[in-house]
Amino acid sequence: MNDNTGSSVQPMMPEELLLLEKLSRTSRSAIRITSIISAVLSAIVIAGVVIPSYHMIVIAGVPLFFLLLLTAALTVNILNYRGDIASNMKSVIHGMIGKKHTFARSTIQSYFIDVHRKNYSVTQEFYDVSSEQDMVEIHLAGHSKVVFSIRNVSRKMTVTQYDKII
Repeated sequence: MNDNTGSSVQPMMPEELLLLEKLSRTSRSAIRITSIISAVLSAIVIAGVVIPSYHMIVIAGVPLFFLLLLTAALTVNILNYRGDIASNMKSVIHGMIGKKHTFARSTIQSYFIDVHRKNYSVTQEFYDVSSEQDMVEIHLAGHSKVVFSIRNVSRKMTVTQYDKII
């Protein structure tokens, strides 16, 4: 354990590797879809250049720009997932809950705890049971920072990410 950060490194559990593989597959599927749409929009932009049409270039060019940004972000995610899978190691952060806070957006309420000045999303049940100054243990991937589980050591309660996704 590293005393400065309250963290250690452990091998991943099989469920955690499965979660990363699923997230990687989902990102690859999203890249395929954005690539197809980008090809269509690129054809429209090229047609707008060949047959001078400012409107065609703008109408297709703006969404194309954002699709390219999305594709770049998805590619970075895939590289991070692959790095995590290849290393087969996860970080385990030990610390106290500094603050608890919520964030409401229309009909959705999100719950967060602060550990070592970083926010982690938790379920409402975990949020309600936990108190500031409770000791927690957070298991997360090293490269992608995917949170696998958060365990409240003081209250003996664990919330796992792979239970929700797989």
